[in-house]
Amino acid sequence: MAATLLPDAGSRLAALKARIYDGLDRLGDCPPNWVPALDGIDKDVVIIGAGQAGLAIGFALKREGVTNIAILDAQPAGQEGPWVTYGQMETLRSPKTLQGPELGLPALTFRAWHDAAYGEAAYDALGKIPTRLWMDYLLWYRDVADLPIRNDTQVTRIEPVAAGLRLSFDGKGDCNSLTTRKVVLATGMD
Repeated sequence: MAATLLPDAGSRLAALKARIYDGLDRLGDCPPNWVPALDGIDKDVVIIGAGQAGLAIGFALKREGVTNIAILDAQPAGQEGPWVTYGQMETLRSPKTLQGPELGLPALTFRAWHDAAYGEAAYDALGKIPTRLWMDYLLWYRDVADLPIRNDTQVTRIEPVAAGLRLSFDGKGDCNSLTTRKVVLATGMD
């Protein structure tokens, strides 16, 4: 049986987000970009894939002060990864207590999000995490991480250039290529 959102879930999630930002501030995380600009380079890192791994990698880079990044995903926003698209499983295979993309921040865990949205009793009653619920958590994670994600963008080519790598892509917007120092492939089974 699916849990019901708490009546005050919106304010509880906003308070949780504020707690995360306060914790990051106290840790000294998310410093300004420290990577020197390089002629001919648009982005220091491009992550291909805005699913669970791409979000965690992007947020980890941001926490280390590498902020001149882009995250590209071929799918529309909210359909990244297999959770609500081609995945066949109704629940995650892993236990609900397994660490995920929270990067050591207790307030960023699935449990903290679920407790704020549905209450502690609903978490206690939860067996394995339904995939739709996991996607809802990842969408909240995406909002909290505040990352530069460009959806509906299919990378078609990666080639070396003098300063790094050039990525060509099809997608919305008027720009169809960019150069980067590093590329991270976070495309799952792709």
